[in-house]
Amino acid sequence: MIIGINAAAAIKQPRTGVEEYTYQLIKHLTMLPEARAHRFLLYTPSAVLGAGGFDFPLPPNFEIKVLRWPLPFLWTQIRLAWEMLVRSPDVLFIPVHILPFGAPKNSIVTIHGLEYEYWPQGYSFWRRFYLRWSTKSAAERARKIIAISENTKQDLIKLYGVKEEKIRVVHHGVDSKIFNDPFRLVEDEAS
Repeated sequence: MIIGINAAAAIKQPRTGVEEYTYQLIKHLTMLPEARAHRFLLYTPSAVLGAGGFDFPLPPNFEIKVLRWPLPFLWTQIRLAWEMLVRSPDVLFIPVHILPFGAPKNSIVTIHGLEYEYWPQGYSFWRRFYLRWSTKSAAERARKIIAISENTKQDLIKLYGVKEEKIRVVHHGVDSKIFNDPFRLVEDEAS
């Protein structure tokens, strides 16, 4: 099976929430024995050399597919969408809420939250409009949705009418080197 992944966030520096999620997901997929049975296409808007690249080895069945685009925006909805129309993988995984047009029917999208619905004053009108439109569109068109919490799952059901059976809750992981001791954070705050 050919599995495409929007890896654009994984190569951004500095990595914050979604970027770290995407980076760690790809890193740990390369370690799974089950992954050897599949071919992975990691779609990015630019080369992944230097500080913005992967600092772990990619197995031979993981291929970086650079889809060049001259603008700093609309890469997903134009360039990645075009790639999906002409060379669609069997499955497409999008680690954020923006599913490109032309995505295969077997698409999976991660929705990290709907904060903009509950705290609209934190977003401009246009940002809120775009987040609602892109999230609703992705939720309608994706075969499956990964919600990062039960709360996000319930928000998708309540606010966007997504069927419960379409959503799977998969919590974010933690770095065991940092969070191996549940009392460490309490002790660090106390000192």
